[in-house]
Amino acid sequence: TSETALVVCVANVGRAGAPAGVPVAGCDVSPDTPGARPVAVVSTTRRLLPGESEVLRLVVPERLAPGAMASYWVRLNDGPMPLASLLQCRDDNDEGRLDAFCPSVE
Repeated sequence: TSETALVVCVANVGRAGAPAGVPVAGCDVSPDTPGARPVAVVSTTRRLLPGESEVLRLVVPERLAPGAMASYWVRLNDGPMPLASLLQCRDDNDEGRLDAFCPSVE
């Protein structure tokens, strides 16, 4: 395959519902790095009530060689069009790092 897929779970741990269409951006460097740009962006497909979650798949247009590893950072409500209507009481749990590994098949 010529792509790498990252699987992320967006969970609403707040007290109010979150609208559909909240973007999740994936970067191949920390999003806080000057000049960092998303390599993939997907959005939630439905409204998430408190306690609900949705699993999303970000497709990164980069193929990992067998035995290779790469790190990616994902951030909620990031990317070229963040949702201004998303209300949060905490935003310190909106990002994380994923380590992708391509197993070597012999």
